[in-house]
Formats: sequence, structure tokens, C-alpha cells
Amino acid sequence: MADSKNILIVAGEASGDLHGANLVRELLNLDPNIKFFGMGGDMMKEAGVHISHHVRDMAIMGIFEVISKLPLIKKAMRDMEDIMSIIKPDTIILIDYPGFNLRLAKKASARGIKVIYYISPQVWAWHKSRVKTIAKVVDRMMVVFPFEVPIYEKAGVDVDFVGHPLMDVVPYQRDPLEVREGMGFNSSDRVIGLLPGSRKREVDALLPEMIQAARLISKKTEGVRFVIPVANTLDISYIKGFTAGSGLDIQVLCGRAYDVMSASDLILIASGTATLEAAIIGTPMIMAYKLAPLTYFIGKRLVDLEFGSLPNIIAGKEIIPELVQSNATGERMAEEALKMLGDKEYLATMKSELGKVRETLGGPGASRRAAEIVYRAV
Repeated sequence: MADSKNILIVAGEASGDLHGANLVRELLNLDPNIKFFGMGGDMMKEAGVHISHHVRDMAIMGIFEVISKLPLIKKAMRDMEDIMSIIKPDTIILIDYPGFNLRLAKKASARGIKVIYYISPQVWAWHKSRVKTIAKVVDRMMVVFPFEVPIYEKAGVDVDFVGHPLMDVVPYQRDPLEVREGMGFNSSDRVIGLLPGSRKREVDALLPEMIQAARLISKKTEGVRFVIPVANTLDISYIKGFTAGSGLDIQVLCGRAYDVMSASDLILIASGTATLEAAIIGTPMIMAYKLAPLTYFIGKRLVDLEFGSLPNIIAGKEIIPELVQSNATGERMAEEALKMLGDKEYLATMKSELGKVRETLGGPGASRRAAEIVYRAV
């Protein structure tokens, strides 16, 4: 790159903020003179991006939340257009968040700005017609799952499999016993992590059921300990409001999700990226999710997938139990957990299958590989 370059980079969720920050750091290692502007969170800001809108305001779950946040979404779009007019970026990097980013891609492409998309929209799950849009407005797609490559090649999109950036983030080679000891657990304890998600709506729907499951498990299992790692998007006092009257000794921690995953015999976990993080670590899990009935009704007709969790989607078969909607109850969670705790062979098989999922993700270095592609393209 000659002289200083301006790059507009846009992420709309916490995971995009993380991966965007790592990509920015790798690009700055290649050229410290690049200037970054756009939308993201604290991690992207710390990495050196001038942030105009924060992901905490932009993360949206469900149809009704989209409607309530439409004015904010429209303002963010206008602001991104203003940035394109003022700084005239050489490239725009879009990270997932397709509802917003594909509209922005059209606007950038119309201005002759090179569009690079990092972490593909889940076109293999729903909105398959988006592939045609992407082919028209995206110059290069960088994907994190190998099965995504042929989808874009068939559509004529320049595509690179860079591996999954979580492989650089998730500590999957630690000794679980050391982690357990560091958290104050004994080697004889049966540790169960409760991970109800990072959004209040998820927590409201799932945490009471997870606590009910913990109550039922503790009645039938000796030496069981429960722990909740609180996402940085939530207040710890909010979570303690659920656990205070539970009658259970549930340890509540600020963050430390990876420690909890490493230390746990199994976890109860909300659907989402966290299931892939747990798969990388190799933690047996039971996935649950529960949406507003209308949102689920509509989504069920839009999504063309046999499974709802990333480990199962990648494996192409059910390797972790999925409890959805009316099945996402404390009773069903407890039933599955007790089955796991009582069957060492079942647990061993699940760990082995999760290891195979990890092996498909390309190994460490995704952020560096992505940065080198961007650097050569600009």
C-alpha cells in the first residue's frame, strides 16, 4: 500500500466486534498507516477504529426488535453513507450482519468502492437468494466454513476460505483440571455451566428453565456444582436476580465463559456462536433456544436447515442435543444432562465428534490470512 489508506469497516454484533478488532490489528501490522472508520464496539475502538455507532445499540434479535429499532438503523445507514462521502474509503469491509451490510454494500458498490465481505451471511440457512445480490455488489468474500466455498464459486463470487477466527481466540489446549482448580472446584466435583446467552430476551426465556434443570439435577447427582459466566453485555446483578431465590449454590462470574467451558463436565447453552466456542474447547453441551411464538413461526418457514446449532450443522448430523421452543424446559434439560452424566461412553463420543468439528475450522491464523487478502486487494 502506498501512502495512507482509509478503510470503512462495519460490524453490528459483539462477535463481529471481536473478529473486526483482530482483523484491524493484523492489517495494522502490515501497514500502520491505514486509517479505519465505521461501526463496531469497544474492541474495534481499542484496535484503532473511529467508531460512529456502537454494536450494543445495533444488535437485534427478532422481528419486533427490528421494527422498534428502525429509526436507529436508518440513521446508522445515513451516517455510513456520510463517512463514505467524506473520507472516500479505498475499501469497505463488512462483517456478517447481512440485513444492514448487504444494503450498505449496494451503496458502496454504486460509488465504485471495493467491497470485501468477511464472515459470510448464512446463505446456506436462509435467504439463499442473497447469493445473487452478493455476486453483484461484493468484490471478494472471505468465508470461515469450508462448505461455504462451493456456494460462492457456483455464483461466480471470488471467495477465499480463511478458517474460523475463533481458532485464534478460544483456548482449546488448556488442562481442564488446572482450570477447575483455578476456579475453586475439586477434582471430584461434577461441574455444570449455565450459559443462557448475551441478550436479555434470551436470558429471560432460558435462565429460569436452566435453573429449574439445575434444581432437578442436584436432587439426583451428588457433588454437582453450577456456574454462570455473565456476558459483558449484561449486568451481573441482573443475573443474580434470577439465582438469588433459586435455593441453589450457583456461582456467578463476570465473563470467564471459556474458563467455565473448560472446567465443566457439560454445559446448558443458548443457541449461537457460543456453541461453536464450546465445540472448539470440546465441552459436551445441550443447546436450547426459545423465541417469541410469531418470530419462531415465521423463522421456521424461512430457515432451510435440519439443525439449529453450529456444531450439528458443520457435522451434518446431531452430535449435541437441541431443545427448541416447547422442548426448551428445565425438565428436558435435566433429562438430557442426567443421561450424559450417567453415560461415560456417550460423553466420550460427543467429545470425539466435537474434536472433528474443530478440525474442519482451518487452524489458527484466520485473522492474519484475511488481513493479507485485504492488503493485497486494496
